[in-house]
Amino acid sequence: QDHTLSLHDALPICFFVSAAKLYTFFQLGKFLTLKISGAALLDCFLAQTYMFCADLDVSYLFILKFFINFAIDMPVAKTKVKLVDIARQLFAKQGFENTTMNDIAQASGKGRRTLYTYFKNKEDIYDAVIESELDRISRKMDLVAQKDMNLEDKLVELIYTHLNLIKEAVQRNGNLRAEFFRNILLVSKVRKNFDHNEIAILTRLLEQGVNSGIYEVESIPLLADIIHYSVRGLEVPYIYGRLSEGLPSGLRKSIVHKLLHKALCKQG
Repeated sequence: QDHTLSLHDALPICFFVSAAKLYTFFQLGKFLTLKISGAALLDCFLAQTYMFCADLDVSYLFILKFFINFAIDMPVAKTKVKLVDIARQLFAKQGFENTTMNDIAQASGKGRRTLYTYFKNKEDIYDAVIESELDRISRKMDLVAQKDMNLEDKLVELIYTHLNLIKEAVQRNGNLRAEFFRNILLVSKVRKNFDHNEIAILTRLLEQGVNSGIYEVESIPLLADIIHYSVRGLEVPYIYGRLSEGLPSGLRKSIVHKLLHKALCKQG
């Protein structure tokens, strides 16, 4: 029987099969009131992993290295996430200028040495805070893009998801809000991954429309850029509530829908 798998497929299978057998071994030990040491459990896990890799013709050393790196990287990632969240809270409460590296170190309980291990300076942490907020928005936009719905409706929802979440992130962060507007150029440098992700989503949706014969677009990359940068240009007036002030929400969305329809759909 052919057991050939890619490493991408083999890694999670190997982990869960080995972990399941390890759990069974541990539970049996508890049932038999045996005292099983951590070393014995680790030996069992590694043995099961080795046998599973042999069955699938997957490099045992590669997978072992993967698990070791995973075990090392996980607490490192958790510490960095915690530091970024603590910094975000302090920036929101005290403002960027009034928050020091000492403040962040003390509030996190990690100490200055740990803080400087992850970040060169306060500006570096500020970048990480903005990136974490934009990553959260990107994940929600990905979910919108995966919805099973009419393409035009999806594009409209994507546009409003972008604007609403940017507004929520800025308003939620208190004193950091002033820094967002004051350092708009700095924010622009940090948001490259966010912009790239949104343009990629728009490109995929436009390609779907063209391939299904719904849309007629001469240059998908150009139109994706135009939509993205148009929405980006609306962020500040939308945050301040100056965009289509006084118009009902339903009417605003209807106008956006009509603009997209005229720009994208085949005429006649």
